[in-house]
Amino acid sequence: MKKVLLASLILFTIAGCNSSGSSGNPKEVLTSFFKALSKKDIATAKKYVTADSEGMLSMMEMGMNSADATGATDKFNPDMITIGDAKIEGEEAHVPVTEKASNETVNFILKKEKGDWKVAFDFNTLGRMAQEKMKEQGFNGINMDSVMNAIPKDQLEKGKQMIDSISKGMKNISPEQLEQAKKLLENLPKENH
Repeated sequence: MKKVLLASLILFTIAGCNSSGSSGNPKEVLTSFFKALSKKDIATAKKYVTADSEGMLSMMEMGMNSADATGATDKFNPDMITIGDAKIEGEEAHVPVTEKASNETVNFILKKEKGDWKVAFDFNTLGRMAQEKMKEQGFNGINMDSVMNAIPKDQLEKGKQMIDSISKGMKNISPEQLEQAKKLLENLPKENH
């Protein structure tokens, strides 16, 4: 009887550990995140991101809902990208994502949060990813370290603080406020090109 009880407890524990879905595998988490974004399902996408990333997703949702956002989610379509295997370094994972059409690769960053892997989709991390990509590309012969070093540190800090403030503020916006902002954007006069 004790063996049956012990086996049941072990099975229950294993099932409980696996009940959080794909949170133990950074590649699966990123894949689920991209699938949600490709369907414009921001509520589901938020389940896969760090707490700091929710403001960015709220801003993204507003953009997706604007009239000119057609095709905005194509870059997240799992059929148009190849997601590589994660390289895990402690509490951070880097997952290469290659766009099939251009063969361009960007390393997405995931972080451990409360024991689960979450996509870091906040301003700071996206900026870090962009900077890494620009370094890789050489930014048409421009040394990005030189450019960044030429910007006064106080201006960089003010910019970072402004972005952080916007990101934190987006977390506090209610769904009703987002809907009002969406309606305002939709009612803006369209430019004729």
